[in-house]
This record gives sequence, structure tokens and C-alpha cells, in this order.
Amino acid sequence: MSIVDWSSDYSINNSIIDSQHQRLFDIVNNLHLALLDHDKRHDAVSVALDELFDFSKTHFAEEERQMEAANFPGLGEHRDAHAALRQKILEFQDHLSKEEPVSLGADLLGFLISTWLFSHVLGIDKKFAHYLKH
Repeated sequence: MSIVDWSSDYSINNSIIDSQHQRLFDIVNNLHLALLDHDKRHDAVSVALDELFDFSKTHFAEEERQMEAANFPGLGEHRDAHAALRQKILEFQDHLSKEEPVSLGADLLGFLISTWLFSHVLGIDKKFAHYLKH
């Protein structure tokens, strides 16, 4: 059961980054499933958040490497956005260590879908795609 599905609307026409974004969608869907698993919820959400944090380091490093190589003028802003996203994941991990995942489920999914997938991928990442075209 997917809560979000990848579509070509999210593509920035860069096979490496698009592939990583597709993986990000998979991780968000796995987190959603973990939140629905009443028997193993805490452990499953913890594992999924760890995976998200680890993956974000790899993905953000790749985006920033490509932006630097292309002399993208928005690199500093993009790095700041990545740092804020990583910090938010750490906050959710900290919250999870203190409470049941059900209490953070809506906030977590809202953040991932609205802030990260829609605002970041469709907004900030698309600026880089536009820059590369011109």
C-alpha cells in the first residue's frame, strides 16, 4: 500500500538523482507501512528512519557534488535545505526514542510528503534541473 507514488512529474532528467528520488519514495512508503504495523511498529519505524537518514547522506552528497560541478548558483541554499532536512530526521528519531511512533506518524508523514517530496523535490531540485537545461 503506497502513500505516495513516483511519477515523471518528479523527474529532473538526471538518471542518478531520479533513481535516488525513486528510492526516497520507496523509503517513505516503507515508513508508512511501518507506522501501520501495530505489532512491530516501534522497531520498524526506527529502522525506516535510520534508513532514511543514511540514504539522505548519500543522496544529498550526490546532489551537492553535481551542483558544485555545474557551478549551480543555488548550491549554498540547497546545502542549507539539506541540513534542515537531516536535522528534522534527527528530531523525529529523538522523538521516537521517547514516545510511541503512532504519536509522531502524522507529523512525520506530513513532513516527508509535503516538505521533502513536494516542496524540496518539486521546488528546489527542479531549479537545478532548470539550470542544467540552460
